[in-house]
Amino acid sequence: MSDFITDTKLYEIAIANKQHVEDRRDEINNYYISLFAALVASMPFIEKITTNVAECNTNYITKLSLIILALIGLILAVTWASNLKHTVSYLKSLDKIIIDLEQKYNKPFITNIVRDLERSKTPRRVTKHQLVIPYTFISIFSLIIIYSVIQII
Repeated sequence: MSDFITDTKLYEIAIANKQHVEDRRDEINNYYISLFAALVASMPFIEKITTNVAECNTNYITKLSLIILALIGLILAVTWASNLKHTVSYLKSLDKIIIDLEQKYNKPFITNIVRDLERSKTPRRVTKHQLVIPYTFISIFSLIIIYSVIQII
C-alpha cells in the first residue's frame, strides 16, 4: 500500500475542506452576532443595577458597568477579527493548492471562476470584507471605554 495521496484526491480534499471552512466561518459569524446582540440587549439593565445600589454614586456605577460591558465587547470583537484573519489565511492556502493543481493539469475550473469574479469587480474574499465589522466594534468599544474612563477621572 502506497503512502501518497493522488492529485485528484488532494483536489477533492481541498475543495471539500474549503467548503467546510466557509460554512464554519458563517456559523462563527452568526455566533458572534448573537453574542453582540446579547451584549447590547443587556445595556438597558445598567440603570436597574444602579438604582438597586443606592448607597453608591450611581454615575460611577453606571460608568463602571459600561466599561465592563465595553471590555467584554472589545474582547469578543478582537477574537472575532482573529478568527476571520485565520480563516482568510487558511482559504488563501487552499486556493493556492487548488489553483496549482488546476495549472498542473491545465483544468482551470476554480481559476476561471476567480478570473470571472475579478473581471466583474466582485470582492475576491468575502471574509476579508467581513473583517470590517469586528474592527468597527473594536473602534466603538474602545471609544466607549476611553470616554467612560475620562468621565470617571
